[in-house]
Amino acid sequence: MTLINTRPTDRAKPLTRHLRQAGIDVLELPLLATQPRTLSDVDHHTLKQWHDYDVMVVVSPTAAKLFLQHLANFSTSTNAKTSLAKTSMSVQPPILVAVGHATADVLQQQGLQQQGYAIQIPTTHNNEGMLAMPCIAMLQAGQRVLICRGVGGRQLLIDTLNKRGVQVDTVPLYQRQLPEQTQATFVNWVTADWVTQTHLPNDDRTEQTDALATVLISSGESFEHWQKICQNLSVWLQRWLQTQPHKSLNDKRLVDHANLSCYRYLALGNRLCAMLSEQQLNVTMLDSLEPQHILIQYQRLG
Repeated sequence: MTLINTRPTDRAKPLTRHLRQAGIDVLELPLLATQPRTLSDVDHHTLKQWHDYDVMVVVSPTAAKLFLQHLANFSTSTNAKTSLAKTSMSVQPPILVAVGHATADVLQQQGLQQQGYAIQIPTTHNNEGMLAMPCIAMLQAGQRVLICRGVGGRQLLIDTLNKRGVQVDTVPLYQRQLPEQTQATFVNWVTADWVTQTHLPNDDRTEQTDALATVLISSGESFEHWQKICQNLSVWLQRWLQTQPHKSLNDKRLVDHANLSCYRYLALGNRLCAMLSEQQLNVTMLDSLEPQHILIQYQRLG
């Protein structure tokens, strides 16, 4: 069975390589693409003061790369606190929370740990995972947190800390969108899968009761995009079948590709699992997006 790797293109390769080495067929179908956004004067000012925060949260490798790029652009500033180097040995540097090992790797490549910065990674790579971290749980009223992230996203971490009197500032470094080529890639895979199955001997065909593929869902936004491309596929199939005199909407396997319930899912965290379960979908929870963890959970599905 195929695993549909929906991670952004720049983050999909390690997982695809790991799964293929284990003999798993993988379709790369990115549901999110990131684009840097132009920062406001307020955003620039906030980033320049990053040393003044007790904790800084970096939510993704993209956020880490853009944060470091902006710091490099600030390097000619007269404000010494802008640089990566500690301002003095008496100044306590902020704790850096990196969501995921790939995010931490980007920060570590700049030698931040050697400069005295503590880089911590939540066990579960989401808002709930961060709230469970001691460095977040111990924050008190009056302390400050800076979050480098994309436009939008969940508010649970921010809202929870605000209720405790913690000041939270955010800098949206990029925006997310559905990649232009994703729909065409999905249609091509669907038609190829259908053609392959229809030319197999009956005994070798996948049972219609089996899932068509396993889909990786890493965020609510990626699931929204998955729903969208399935809806678009349904419209496309109806139009296409009208041009095929020997085909009809009764070609079950073909039409099933547009049906969310004909797939099984690996979803990150309790919240996403609950969201998919509410739609009566077959979902298994992931604690992280590390390739080995995903492989183990996939293999347990049988």
